[in-house]
Amino acid sequence: MTLNFGHGFLPRIGVDNYKAVDRCVGSTDLFASRPLELPWAVVDGAWAESAPALLDTLRASGTQLLVDTFGWRYRYDATRDVDKLTAATWSPSCTLNLADRAQLRSFAEASLRAQAALGADAYLLPGWFPETNSEDLRAAYEVVLETACDTDDIDARPLVAFVGGRIANVDQVVQLIEHIRHYPSALYIQLTPIRLHKDSPSKLEAVVDVYRHARERDFDVIAGYAGALTPALRALGVDAADAGLATAEAFDRTKARRTQRRANRGESSSGGRQRRMYFQELGQSLPGDVVERLLEVPAAAAEIRGCRMPCHRFRNDPIMDRGREHSLYARVQDAQLVDSLPPSMRATSVHERLLQQRSTILRVNGALAESDISPLDIRPIDNQLAWMSRWLSAPAAA
Repeated sequence: MTLNFGHGFLPRIGVDNYKAVDRCVGSTDLFASRPLELPWAVVDGAWAESAPALLDTLRASGTQLLVDTFGWRYRYDATRDVDKLTAATWSPSCTLNLADRAQLRSFAEASLRAQAALGADAYLLPGWFPETNSEDLRAAYEVVLETACDTDDIDARPLVAFVGGRIANVDQVVQLIEHIRHYPSALYIQLTPIRLHKDSPSKLEAVVDVYRHARERDFDVIAGYAGALTPALRALGVDAADAGLATAEAFDRTKARRTQRRANRGESSSGGRQRRMYFQELGQSLPGDVVERLLEVPAAAAEIRGCRMPCHRFRNDPIMDRGREHSLYARVQDAQLVDSLPPSMRATSVHERLLQQRSTILRVNGALAESDISPLDIRPIDNQLAWMSRWLSAPAAA
């Protein structure tokens, strides 16, 4: 079964941004030109079990839901110190042993039932990351796939298999993709570590090669935590990508192996003065303190204060107060612009957009230099330009 991910940007919704999403979805703003188009979203299942009200609002607005039960995290002892994950209904009583078929089956069943109870429109099957170059997880994945096919006491839904892999050994990821049978409709591919908005051209090529290999196997593909590059990924044939809102937009599974005390206090790493905000004009997500410095320079501020979307239109509150709403609207708009084009035009359009954004960054940096303020980093957009230029010049892109 083919899933329709629409424009391809899937926001990740949880405790740190659900209020902002609620303000955007189903807006009653009389000046909004049209409702926010949000075909799919990824929901933090542990949060949703304790505060599911927003899910009804999302469904009423036509948004379909994937519920993330963070199966990969239960392999690590440190997860036992994260209250929200140990309190979840699917949490195992001890750290998962991937060699224990009975424990894996019980965990997979509990994850599926929790997703069904929350009204998921497709089931995200648990998966894991290999810890070494020689570790073979295919048997563990086989147990999960068999469990999903055998569990008949929940409503039938399309299956999305989580595929975890390390950048240090992408061949291992490809082998796992080759092993997965065609029961799932889609693969959620999570590579680690990634910072796709900053990674080198060669790393971007390697990552996208994995996504495209899965597409060649006739799976729909969600690029995990890669939403920062949704327009480019859509241009290169990847179905969808997800990301948080106003976050650093990166993923490193090694962080989950350490105790996360902040999670137990209900705090958010993207709140307060550490908030971030995405700017279409720059093609970058910037921390709040950097935004404040830019706004102090009139010529630089003029380049980034042109938002006319519902998040800022006719509003006089500080720009960062709507950072999460703006990031959602802007990411969706970026994805829509690419999705509206014929496939043959998308890569060229993304390349031209990157050139425009680079020019804007140079103008901003010129204004900052005159005020003796540190410039914005130009390397991330240069990396993306080099990557897209290579793609456009390759014979396969012709």
